[in-house]
Amino acid sequence: MNAATMGIVLTKIRDLIDNNGGSEFFYKTRLNMLLSVKEQIGLIVLAALVLSLKASPLVVGVVNLPLLINFIVNGIFAYALLILYDTAKGVLIIVDFEG
Repeated sequence: MNAATMGIVLTKIRDLIDNNGGSEFFYKTRLNMLLSVKEQIGLIVLAALVLSLKASPLVVGVVNLPLLINFIVNGIFAYALLILYDTAKGVLIIVDFEG
């Protein structure tokens, strides 16, 4: 979840809390936002490590290892897209909420 998206969500949540109260209901939301940021940082670090490993002379010497590394990088990318979809879906639900 990037900073702009998080800003939109937090503004809407703040409006909901100001209008309806119940800030304790958004505790899990806050934890999940933090988890999302940690997941995205982890995916970036993991992708960088895997791509660095791909350039290693040890990997190039093994017959199918570069193919496996490409598969892992594609899996990381697919998981990142899944997180993006889930985040966008959650943002639209919160923005469209008429509480």
